[in-house]
Parts: sequence; C-alpha cells; structure tokens
Amino acid sequence: MRPTAIDAIEHLRRLVAVLENHGIQVQVLKTVRPGYLVYEDKWQVVAEPFNREKI
Repeated sequence: MRPTAIDAIEHLRRLVAVLENHGIQVQVLKTVRPGYLVYEDKWQVVAEPFNREKI
C-alpha cells in the first residue's frame, strides 16, 4: 500500500461497512503482485495481471 493511499483506503473501508450494514455483500480483493501498472492518477491505479494470474 502506498502511503498516499491511506486516506482513500480508510474512506473505502467506511463505505464497505455501511454497505454491509445494509445487507449488501462486498468482496475485497488484495494482492502483493498487482501486475503491470497501466494507469495511475491521484485516486486510482489500474494493473494488468502478470501472465493472466488469478488474484
């Protein structure tokens, strides 16, 4: 996790809690090998998996 992502991730965790409290199932995916970085801005990153690996 990038240090600059801490605030955004905390916001998403609060959003996940609200959704789950209203019966909406949320699946959080984590990986230490996100793949090739193909896009990045202040709020998000997009990565292509290495060799079509499963997360």
